Amino acid sequence: MPDTIIGISLAVALGLIGLYLKAFDLGGCLAGIALSLVIVWSMGTNAYGVVIVFVVLGSAATRVGFRVKLARGIAQPNKGHRGARHALVNLGVPAACALGYALFPAAAVLRAAFVASVASALADTLGTELGQLLSGRPVLLLQRKAVPPGTPGAVSLQGIFAGLLGAALVGAFASAMGVIPPRIFPPLMLSVLLAVSVESILGELSTQAPALTNPVRNLLLTASAAALMCLLA
Repeated sequence: MPDTIIGISLAVALGLIGLYLKAFDLGGCLAGIALSLVIVWSMGTNAYGVVIVFVVLGSAATRVGFRVKLARGIAQPNKGHRGARHALVNLGVPAACALGYALFPAAAVLRAAFVASVASALADTLGTELGQLLSGRPVLLLQRKAVPPGTPGAVSLQGIFAGLLGAALVGAFASAMGVIPPRIFPPLMLSVLLAVSVESILGELSTQAPALTNPVRNLLLTASAAALMCLLA
């Protein structure tokens, strides 16, 4: 019970701080708190710490060079304030994995799937926010041609490195907090790399498939990372 109370307090505090700092709008704050409470109840405060790492690093990356990104037309819309939609697509799959583990404790692989989904969300956020700021001309994987920063599906070495570094930090933190065993780290990184690659390809294809909107691709990203983790763990 004390662990749950601590987790609930952290979830509410993080939501309110994010709202105060304008990292989220009101909808994002409320949706984030709701999904966070599911995670705290299902897997405990240590697991929720993984979400805190994602939120803090992702929000910081959004703010880095925001004026430059804004001038280039590639900044996060709504002045960088993330809404309920962002909370749902980034934390929906992690919350589902956590709830699944709470209902079926024998399925320990869902703990790894939870971490992989959060790690993939952070990898995508850092890859986008830092990659398009630091890289000159990202490339499309299928067409193998350079395109302007901000083009859907475009990737850069800087973005890939930043994303994998973020995923590694999530994995290391989760391992240190006992959420996953250290042996899970290699398949975790492979799952994230494959999921991010799939999301980039879907982004490239989105010009011919309007249904593949950014929220849909982000949801498929976290879901594919979780599924791959279940297969590889």
